[in-house]
Amino acid sequence: PAWIVARGLIVFDGGLPIRVVGALRDITGYKLAQAGLQESEARVRAILATAFDAIVTTDDAGRIVEFNDAAARIFGFRRDAVIGRPIGEVIVPPHHHAAHTAGMKRYLSTGKSRVLGKLVELEALRADGALIPVELSITEVKLPEGRLFTAIIRDISERKHFEKQLTEAERQRASLARYFSTNTVEEIMRATET
Repeated sequence: PAWIVARGLIVFDGGLPIRVVGALRDITGYKLAQAGLQESEARVRAILATAFDAIVTTDDAGRIVEFNDAAARIFGFRRDAVIGRPIGEVIVPPHHHAAHTAGMKRYLSTGKSRVLGKLVELEALRADGALIPVELSITEVKLPEGRLFTAIIRDISERKHFEKQLTEAERQRASLARYFSTNTVEEIMRATET
């Protein structure tokens, strides 16, 4: 099938139509590209909607342009309440504002980054003011009209809690090992787990 745009004009003489002048243009390529773009956008929307990790995209001025459902759940903000706001005011804790601002300025002026393309752990701010530990990776997308920065953010609160419990258990085990045999320590540790 082909898509055609027809444009025409009726030529009148003495109030009577005498001919039609027009042009036909094949827009099949445009329509196929448009359908491909719509399909691609639908796939991206499905990924954003089903991701368990927060996906937050900002422009090169630091304004939020995308905030997926997981970001809303993790950080406690409604998507429409954060779109267009500076990310530094939304999820960057106040004690990290200066470092965040300096890092963005440095990267935009020199191209040198300490976080792009790396996996980093830091604190993020929830809507209720609570700080949560997160794992963050950021990538840059260069566009003709500017840049976008997309962050994949994972709440690692539960992992940090388990790490703390494990560290405490190892500390207890080491303390007990100074006074008891290995078998006795194992029995004591099993008894405290239940």
